[in-house]
Amino acid sequence: MVRESYTDLINYVSTKTGKSYNMSWKVAKEFSLVVKEAIKRGDTVNIEGFVTIFFTTKYGNIYRNKEYALDDQVEEIKNNLGMNRISVKNILVTYIKRMRERVLDGYQVNLKGVCYLIPNEEQDEVMCVPRVSPVLDKPEIADFVITTESGLELSELEDEDLRFKIEVNEDIEYVYDIVKEEKQEGIELKQADI
Repeated sequence: MVRESYTDLINYVSTKTGKSYNMSWKVAKEFSLVVKEAIKRGDTVNIEGFVTIFFTTKYGNIYRNKEYALDDQVEEIKNNLGMNRISVKNILVTYIKRMRERVLDGYQVNLKGVCYLIPNEEQDEVMCVPRVSPVLDKPEIADFVITTESGLELSELEDEDLRFKIEVNEDIEYVYDIVKEEKQEGIELKQADI
């Protein structure tokens, strides 16, 4: 499996944004921490253009869960690190874009301590398969509005009642189409129109 090292990823972000390696590393590290905390609270986490991480339960569908999106992430990182909002957003957006680019290049991507996106060949396509990091914690107990056959119910759910679900952004879900041509033997990888 081809992967870009974490050091190379941070070097790229640092070079692209003109910010120091240390500053870029701090933002990336804090990003993982704030995302993990949001998940532990029971929030739906939207990493724009990349993945959405949410919960499912056997008791029904979770209805309009609180979403933790880019602006929330930037604000919390800014406050935690005492940094300029524009610098944080610039670094964070560049970091997410680079991970997205690497997925489209067929690389495995690791959002530290949160999830992995792994290119996997299935039925003449290379799809991006998400995996939850084994160190990611669910909320011990959280309130959710659940849709059931009888309507909406406010339910207090414990961690064993919740399952992680990761939806890969539709623009990066299919990395490549594999084309088998009669003229050539073997398989040729061809980038799909995205």
